[in-house]
Amino acid sequence: MSVVRGVTLPASKAPELTQADLDRRIAAGATTALHVGATCRVTDAEGARFTDCVFERTSFKHANLAGARFSNCTFKDVSLRSADLTDSVFDHCEFYDVDSDTGCDFSYADLRRARFDRCDVTTAKFERIRAWSIELVACQASGADFSAADFTLDRGNLPSATFEQCNLAYADLSATNLAGAKLTGSRLVHAMLVGTRLDGADLSGCALDNIEAKGATFTATDLRGASFNNLDPRVTDLSDARMNPEQGLLILAALGIRID
Repeated sequence: MSVVRGVTLPASKAPELTQADLDRRIAAGATTALHVGATCRVTDAEGARFTDCVFERTSFKHANLAGARFSNCTFKDVSLRSADLTDSVFDHCEFYDVDSDTGCDFSYADLRRARFDRCDVTTAKFERIRAWSIELVACQASGADFSAADFTLDRGNLPSATFEQCNLAYADLSATNLAGAKLTGSRLVHAMLVGTRLDGADLSGCALDNIEAKGATFTATDLRGASFNNLDPRVTDLSDARMNPEQGLLILAALGIRID
């Protein structure tokens, strides 16, 4: 909430800040219930705290947001492209504008060890982000684009990522290394997993129906309790994958083998 001449207003209806006022508030370390518009730009907010704020077409491009925390904030058509978001935390934040059907742009950002808890990142662009040890928990991420994201620590080695209880329907995770990742209970129906490495990942309880997974590897992946209808071992590597007996029958059926 914001107070203007004795009248309390929600952040979405509060007057937009000037750049000077925004910079002053960020420097103070905590920013609450503000409406930040397109005339403002965030450049350095390392370790800052933002609560109940609305950012509308605000630019965070190349911003230093390392260790920043955002709680109950709304981002409308915002660019965080190439921003430093290492160790940042987003708690109950909205990155999708229903009225305009637009998401936000995180492309090329550094999201190592960043955490998104119960956020809406529907249709957001995460292309080519650096994202080792990123965590998304109970998030809406339908149609989000993670193609060619780097979830590894160094030069393709030691990947780490968590997508737990998330809605990743129609999301694009193509050409990524998610070996050992935790995706338990997530919904990935119609997701793009072409050429994705999921070796040793935990996909237990996931919904994997109608995925595109040509060239994907599921070696030693935990698929127990997951639903799927088109996993084909002729175009994906399912070597040593763990699954329930009834799931194994589906794989045999994909090979044209009938068990009576």
